[in-house]
Amino acid sequence: MEFYERVSGARMHAAFYRPNDIDWTGLDYQFFLDVALFGRNCFKSLTEIFVVLVTNNIWKSRLVGVGSLSFNDAVSYGASGPIARSIGVKKDIRLYKSETYASY
Repeated sequence: MEFYERVSGARMHAAFYRPNDIDWTGLDYQFFLDVALFGRNCFKSLTEIFVVLVTNNIWKSRLVGVGSLSFNDAVSYGASGPIARSIGVKKDIRLYKSETYASY
C-alpha cells in the first residue's frame, strides 16, 4: 500500500490511472529502487513467517480442518464455483446455458 500511495498521491482514491491517461509523475528512479529492495527482502520475510507458522503446533491445531467441506455436503448445499471444483464437483454454471447467475 505504501507504493500505491506514493504513486497515486492518495490513500483511498487513487488518481494514478485516468481514462486514456496515466500519471507518470510518481514513478521516479527512487521508486523503482525501493520496489526492488522490497521485493528482495519480501521473500526472506515471507519464508520466515511461513516456517514459524508451519512448525507452530498451536497455530496448526486451531486451523487444520477448519472450513472443510465434504463432497456430499457441497452437493446438498448447492455449492458452485471454486468451492465446488476444489472438492471434485464437475459443475461450472458459467458453461451452462440452462442455468444462469440469476438463481443466486
